[in-house]
Amino acid sequence: MELLIITNGEMQDCIWKELTKRLMAVSGNVGYTDKRPLEVTVINQNDIIPWQFPPKCEYMYGEWLREEMDEGEIPKTCCDPDLAIIRCSD
Repeated sequence: MELLIITNGEMQDCIWKELTKRLMAVSGNVGYTDKRPLEVTVINQNDIIPWQFPPKCEYMYGEWLREEMDEGEIPKTCCDPDLAIIRCSD
């Protein structure tokens, strides 16, 4: 399941840590059938209006990142050209 969340401001690290913890609890590892894997992308509205390429990703959660997240790493804000596809598919 893929979710796109657009915020109207920057979020604090403590919020990202709590969100990651909760997503890890409900998201299923790839290959398991009891829970579906989640992919969550968070974009700050102020970073996409006006549009600039490459767009900035505020936060990303996905099962391919689980190992790093198990070790306490939280995804950092970064520019991600792949987000342009999400933006253009609205």
